[in-house]
Amino acid sequence: MKASFKRIIKNTYNNARKSIFFMLKIITPVTFIVMLLQYLDVIKYIIFIFKPLMALFGLPGDACLVIITGSLLNNYGAIAVMATMSFTVKEVTIIAVMLLFAHSLIVESAIMKGLRVSIIKQLFIRFASAISSGILLNLFIGTKYSELAYETIIKETSIPPLTKATFLLWLKDLLQNYFLTILNTTITLIIIITGLLLGLEILKEFKILDKVNNILYKLTKYLGFSKHAQSSLIVGVFIGITYGASTILINYKEGKMNTKDLKLVTTFLLLCHALIEDVLLFVNTGAITWIIIAYKLSFTILIIMLYNIYLTAKQKQR
Repeated sequence: MKASFKRIIKNTYNNARKSIFFMLKIITPVTFIVMLLQYLDVIKYIIFIFKPLMALFGLPGDACLVIITGSLLNNYGAIAVMATMSFTVKEVTIIAVMLLFAHSLIVESAIMKGLRVSIIKQLFIRFASAISSGILLNLFIGTKYSELAYETIIKETSIPPLTKATFLLWLKDLLQNYFLTILNTTITLIIIITGLLLGLEILKEFKILDKVNNILYKLTKYLGFSKHAQSSLIVGVFIGITYGASTILINYKEGKMNTKDLKLVTTFLLLCHALIEDVLLFVNTGAITWIIIAYKLSFTILIIMLYNIYLTAKQKQR
């Protein structure tokens, strides 16, 4: 037991340290750029362009910055941008669901491309899911949850007069708010990532993950997954698309997964991966947990059921 405890602590520390530093490399500059744009009063022009589109999702115009950042970078970058703005509970919930479908597109598209999933197909699936979900959730939630999830006090600022004294005051205010935002984000990262990785190491050390896999297979087999595909699916859903893709590649090359398995699992992971980590991340912003999980899983399962019916019918025609 003592050896197991040491392994759990060691692995958690090493993995958490690497993950947190990796995320901070992205979050630190992104946060500064967004806050600088706010202080230079440039944000309003970006918001003006995307405001009509955001209205379809029941979101304010500045939500476009959160969605764009999350789509191109990752959810941690999106959270950093969100921390500089104020949103209602409804708005952060819709943003969360949309970004859970379409985030880290550059990195994750490259990973899934290695599994023979075309980038065009990936982008279509993820953008179509995000856009349709934003519209549906806006209609479903309606006027509920209109209270503020949190409130960030954003000062009306503009470029100061070009005198040394006023410029230094402006710069001091910008840097002070920036460092406070980074500090809060760093604390959030440490709590969520360390807790998540600690739980994962415990599950792995005591072989609980294997038992969970066997239990869930009783449900997922009805979606068309084989037993070997199931193991890759579980890794991707609970840990992330990078780890899920690596196990898919190994199983497929060893002949344990067929083409149908590959298509079903990759499509499922495009729509639903790193579920615990991402949900915890957005719940911390005030989003509604049960709506995020219930909607995301229901939507994904429905798509996979229809896709399985299509693939099965196609196989019978051959």
